[in-house]
Amino acid sequence: MKISGSLDILVESVHGSLLKHHFLFKTVTLIVRFEDFSTYTRSRTLPIWTSDLFVIKRTAIQLLSEFMGRRKFRFVGVGVTKFRERDERQTLITDFP
Repeated sequence: MKISGSLDILVESVHGSLLKHHFLFKTVTLIVRFEDFSTYTRSRTLPIWTSDLFVIKRTAIQLLSEFMGRRKFRFVGVGVTKFRERDERQTLITDFP
């Protein structure tokens, strides 16, 4: 399925940007445009901050499932929002009282 391969590329691109800039996210957004140019946006906010590739992919697939089999796609986009910087410091046992 072409849409699955395209979705993989989009998700990997988003994930790469997250890692490059040291961000965590909480919301995944999907944009779908059909051949008649009707456009729909769906988002899902997660309960935890993450930068996990598989969380982005799984959530995007769940959001996309609502639109599968309707009409031909012209455009599909995936993004993440509600950012927080990743704390790169490792916690040491001496950091706890």
